Amino acid sequence: MDIGCDKVASPQLENGYTPIANELLEAVYLADLNATQLKIVLFIMRYTYGFSRKQHTLSVSFIANGTGISRRRVTSGLQSLIDNNIVRIIKDQTGTRARILQINKHYKEWNNYNSCQLVVTVPSPDGVVTPDAPVTTRGDAPVTSRGDGSVTQDKQKTKYKTSIGGGVTTASPLAKKKTPSPVKVAIDYYHDKFKSRFGEKPIISGKKDGNLIKQVVNKYGIKKTKELLDKFFEVDDKFIQQSGYTIGVFYTQVNKLLTLQAGKTPRYGRL
Repeated sequence: MDIGCDKVASPQLENGYTPIANELLEAVYLADLNATQLKIVLFIMRYTYGFSRKQHTLSVSFIANGTGISRRRVTSGLQSLIDNNIVRIIKDQTGTRARILQINKHYKEWNNYNSCQLVVTVPSPDGVVTPDAPVTTRGDAPVTSRGDGSVTQDKQKTKYKTSIGGGVTTASPLAKKKTPSPVKVAIDYYHDKFKSRFGEKPIISGKKDGNLIKQVVNKYGIKKTKELLDKFFEVDDKFIQQSGYTIGVFYTQVNKLLTLQAGKTPRYGRL
């Protein structure tokens, strides 16, 4: 709705609102997203949850016009969200019809989900939180709130770390960075090797390529997988060169790479 430059904004719920689960909203701001990716996520939420639907047809041009971001940046940002399993393609583009997209609400499946432990208390019916009441966390162990170590905000309490001397440090919420999985480490390693050699970012299909890398990592371990990726980008092989150095090609050539690494002539080139 265009409110006009000479009018005072006065948003009202009766004019429309977007219902988003608090847990999902928390996952969004805890995820490692840049400004473009965050705008795209919010835009998709607006045109799905904002219309009481889980998915919708959304073109790059439509998102670009709605967010004020260039088509190039939207294309890159959206692909990154898809690769990281934050946005899902429900139906691919067909002819002039754009893809159908949705937010993957199962945020623990996101590749770059930050497992920051945000401790939140739920107020009593009268809106008062007892200083020594147990608080709910995302972890398994209950935490006891303290009056001098918490900040009240919108009828919720967000627990913050305290300094050694007992003072409150408001700049850093309780957080613990999640250790990347071996599969993500391998995909990131492939990404960096590709970019280092060709100066461009590779196209990675999150679920499909993730499953292929997972099979290699599970069989040979992350160290051996990195060695095979090194050989993959070093070997003088016409098939690999003509196939574009994709993760799919890497998977099919693992046997060949193993034999080359062992100094033997490969008999077969596929798993």
